[in-house]
Amino acid sequence: MVTPYGRGSEWRRWDPHVHAPGTAREDQFGDWDEYLDAVEGADASIAVMGVTDYASINTYKTFKGHRDAGRMENIVFAFPNIEFRVSPETRDSKGINLHLLVSPDDTDRVERIDEALTRLKIKRNDTDISCTRNGLVRLGLIAKPHLRTGAEAAYAEGVNQFKIDLDVFRVWFETEEWLRNNALVAVQAGSEDGAAGLTDSGYVTTRREIYRFAHIVFSGNPAEREAWLGRGGIRPKEFAHLRGHKPVVHGSDAHSIANLFNPAKQRYCWIKADPTFEGLRQILYEPDDRVWIGDAPPNADDVRAVIDSITLPTHHFAAPRRPRRQHAVVQDQVDPGPRHEHRQ
Repeated sequence: MVTPYGRGSEWRRWDPHVHAPGTAREDQFGDWDEYLDAVEGADASIAVMGVTDYASINTYKTFKGHRDAGRMENIVFAFPNIEFRVSPETRDSKGINLHLLVSPDDTDRVERIDEALTRLKIKRNDTDISCTRNGLVRLGLIAKPHLRTGAEAAYAEGVNQFKIDLDVFRVWFETEEWLRNNALVAVQAGSEDGAAGLTDSGYVTTRREIYRFAHIVFSGNPAEREAWLGRGGIRPKEFAHLRGHKPVVHGSDAHSIANLFNPAKQRYCWIKADPTFEGLRQILYEPDDRVWIGDAPPNADDVRAVIDSITLPTHHFAAPRRPRRQHAVVQDQVDPGPRHEHRQ
């Protein structure tokens, strides 16, 4: 089966890290109507969104409902991005941000994700706390008992308190077969809430294991991209241990309309792939050629660097008594596997 995107791989803007109204922390959005209008009025180059929430896919569910109702049709593809914070904490006393980018291709993906989250647990006061709404409310009340008058406040506090040990998270991910086959792990690279913030010498091993575990690095820093492509900054032996040649992608991390699709310094994320989850997987194999961070994609103005199509005269391939099309067109196409007819 060939891709429905007949021209093959093209540069498109992806924002893999976008929050939405109701996100569990630092929600500065207004209502959904304002958000929908803002997404629909966004720059036409934006094709893909990673709809992000903390420890859940709550905002993705609402987002999907609006998409199913016919809104945000300018967004070609959207997938859930679940943001977690793992321990130990950085020098700024913040958990390391790990993200699960989950394929929306299976029709039962919402149920599958929610089911997997019930098995992700931390222990507080000798009690197992699951990564579910009830579990997070309970965790919030353990931390701040006075919040009993407000379930939403207790839930938000529970999300804030839910920092899970890296080893526990890794074992959970690796034993969840569906999730392991349908999700990619991304780590934030910054010093504030990323792995670079583990500066204490006692955390060197932990920092290395976080990077080794991740498929993708989140950063808008050009030096970070060069380092993970093996062009300096990481010694060769260490690079091999960390499973280098990782793609570096960047999102707006928007918590407000003003920041929607608007990362600092216009460091937009461009990916040369079909706007599908299989297209996202392709960047793991060609991180240099398929990902670019900048205000425009590479060679955007150089038509000499682009092959639109190749036409071959039919007489080179003619066979007696067998009709042929007048032209054969060869294009760069990727087989994404089975297609699903539902909306993401």
